[in-house]
Amino acid sequence: MWRFFANSSTNIGEGPIGAVYDRDALVALPEVIRAHYVAHLLALVGPETQISLATFDYDQTEMKGSPFSVPEQLVRELFTPHRTVTLIEREEVLEHEPDLKARVLKQLAESAFLIR
Repeated sequence: MWRFFANSSTNIGEGPIGAVYDRDALVALPEVIRAHYVAHLLALVGPETQISLATFDYDQTEMKGSPFSVPEQLVRELFTPHRTVTLIEREEVLEHEPDLKARVLKQLAESAFLIR
């Protein structure tokens, strides 16, 4: 992940990035780094690049560490000044995540966003 921050628009390849799929990056980052991650990501991609983002949402006091809870409101706060955020789907998934359920979570939702 930390190599991500070493990238610039000049060293990631030729041509514009057409799409980004973030399944595990934002939820792996502590809160203090998330705004920096989003700013860096948006600096790497063009204004037409679509971003698919998956997040988890749960009571952060029930579990410490990654994957961190990134609720819809936070996604909107991070991206809305620069892009349009659309919630595609939100689903309760605790029964499908036995490792997270074993860590004593009572509720776990996964959300999918399209950011344009």
